[in-house]
Amino acid sequence: MAKWGNEDLVKDEILQHLPVKSLIRFKSVSKQWRSMIESTYFVRKHLVCPFSNPKIVVGSRTHDDDNSLTILLETFSRDHQGEIDTQISRSPCSYIFHGPRTVGPTITICKVIGSCDGLVCIQELRNRKNLEPSVYIINPATREHRKLYPTQLQHVPDFMPLLLFCIGFGKDIVTGTYKTININCYKRLDEHAMLLKTSVLNLDNGSEQRQIGVFPVSNMEISNEQTSVFANGSVFWLTQRYHKSSSKTPIKLVALDLHTETFSRVSWPSWYDEQHSHKMRLCSLKDRLCLSNVLQYPDVDVWSLKMEDSIEKWE
Repeated sequence: MAKWGNEDLVKDEILQHLPVKSLIRFKSVSKQWRSMIESTYFVRKHLVCPFSNPKIVVGSRTHDDDNSLTILLETFSRDHQGEIDTQISRSPCSYIFHGPRTVGPTITICKVIGSCDGLVCIQELRNRKNLEPSVYIINPATREHRKLYPTQLQHVPDFMPLLLFCIGFGKDIVTGTYKTININCYKRLDEHAMLLKTSVLNLDNGSEQRQIGVFPVSNMEISNEQTSVFANGSVFWLTQRYHKSSSKTPIKLVALDLHTETFSRVSWPSWYDEQHSHKMRLCSLKDRLCLSNVLQYPDVDVWSLKMEDSIEKWE
């Protein structure tokens, strides 16, 4: 028994350093190999294994009609100087998403929400008269995809829905569970008070969306111009002013912790200027939230958020 245990350990150490394509082929060796490669333990070890040549996934819409949408995902590698090698595209793959049959012209908007551990989240909006989005999770390595939901607006007493959907995607770094977040914006009927109604979907157990509460904001809504950013266990969004009369209301940076499923506001760096908020872009680098002024090209300063014992520090 000890001998077999040692052999399994050696096999495990070798396999965890192989690319996903090779692992898919090795799953056909035996039931034992398939069980090991598909186990949660092995998947997590494979995810933390360092790879010297990270990949960049680029998504584009190829064509669509009244009933379907085709998305092409291409994976690019970096060359030895760290530049993107545009001449080499590895494993381009297309996905066809079928929607309900519609009458008359259909307007389709598709955007990449984010990615985590090689999984890509895509949001699709169809038809002006029905702006309920469908959300897809794609694994470019295995070419598998999963449709999660169209989101349904829910009634909130004394509030009017704004037909604004914001999607977030990331991972609970404590449990390792992947989650999608859906935020609906509502406006109070008699004033400019706003609230964000939030629900979460646990991808591991495929359960129904769970309502996790509301987040009141004054004259604000989640910005739909910028997608959410996942970093260090939280999903981050920028807010935007809902009405011109609220021009004095400051833009905020909000975060949702995917483990505790609670909202919080994040402080801006000391150099932040409200007048240039439209130039700011969020991104994730080395699993840290980053902020940059995109109009500084070609010399762009990037500031990253460091969290130490719940203390926020921009550096």
